[in-house]
Amino acid sequence: MNDAVTTESPTPESLRPDSQALEQAIARGAAAVKREQRPDGSWDDDTDLGPSATAMHWIAEAALGGASPEAGADAAAYLLSQQQADGSFLPFPEATAGTASATALCRAGLLACGLPASHAGV
Repeated sequence: MNDAVTTESPTPESLRPDSQALEQAIARGAAAVKREQRPDGSWDDDTDLGPSATAMHWIAEAALGGASPEAGADAAAYLLSQQQADGSFLPFPEATAGTASATALCRAGLLACGLPASHAGV
């Protein structure tokens, strides 16, 4: 019995994405996401994550090159509108109190939207 595990295998050139095709696919995906943004900066989604879903989107958007400053400002305004009086964020719409994890995620989202770390909401 051979217990050796192979963790690497050569990737044939034919499986490597063409960099131009990859850039075009990313651009199409980013455009599709931007088309779905609501006027208030949020997205309609079938989750119960509340503002955390918008925050996660903007963290991904920033990692992929970001959206327009206007879209980021709209999303930041939405996230700030969801912030509780104590500065926390609710983990889901019916929650009665914010949590550290939802708050950290939403604050990271605010930074990804372009708010400076010195902003009162961050």
